[in-house]
Amino acid sequence: LNAAVSNMVGLSVTSGRNFSTPAAGTMSLGAGGLNVAVSGTTTINGAISTANNGAVTFTNGGTLAVNADISAGGAVTQNGAGAGTVGGSGTRTITTTADDVNFLRGVTLSSPLTINTAGTGAGTGDITFQGTLDGGQNLTLTAGSSNILFTGAVGGSTRLGAIQVNSANNVTESAGITAASLVQSAGTGTTTFTGAVNTNTSTGVNLTTNAVTANGAITTTSNGVVTFTNAGTLAVNADISADGAVTQNGAGAVTVGGSGTRTITTTADDVNFLRGVTL
Repeated sequence: LNAAVSNMVGLSVTSGRNFSTPAAGTMSLGAGGLNVAVSGTTTINGAISTANNGAVTFTNGGTLAVNADISAGGAVTQNGAGAGTVGGSGTRTITTTADDVNFLRGVTLSSPLTINTAGTGAGTGDITFQGTLDGGQNLTLTAGSSNILFTGAVGGSTRLGAIQVNSANNVTESAGITAASLVQSAGTGTTTFTGAVNTNTSTGVNLTTNAVTANGAITTTSNGVVTFTNAGTLAVNADISADGAVTQNGAGAVTVGGSGTRTITTTADDVNFLRGVTL
């Protein structure tokens, strides 16, 4: 496209070539949303806005480059064979009205990314990264009462910046998180770590939610603390190696399990459990 598009019900593009949008202006669409299916690259240089439940779908054979913001009245989906990049000037935002955001393939952050779905439950505002997630940039996620899922490794190739989860039901990590820090401010479900979590700033790992199940090891450096503010059960099923204090200060109880002997190690920093612990 060579010019901004506005006041259209929807736009569907199918091509064996590339697709790009201009940086000037906002693409404003209605209930038909935007559906791009191209075998080449897809480059979003200008903002996209859809109303009336209009979905945004990228079936990209080549790289999908999101260099502008997306505000969708429906779900935002990347389901092509190509990887994704997030770039452009400043922080990129993807916003929906209680609709899912789903990336099938790996995503590299060249700019900070904020996703806000205002989710109301499972399937109505879930945020899902099915592939890897890399890049030395901050990631901020607000899922409301919906779920956040990381299937691929996060920061496995390039450590992410600060990861901030403002709200979610369940937060599930399957293949490890390597980031500057990991903070969850609110949650109503269970936050589960299957892979190892590694941070390298003093913020460390700070989780405020209902329940936490740590099946993967947690490691912090650079004076990084580990703090669990759990309303429900905290299950420590893997080792913790912290360069700062390890603190459990929520209303929920604690269990220590997993295979073999569990170890909690600090570098001359306190370890404090506020509530009862069952070994």
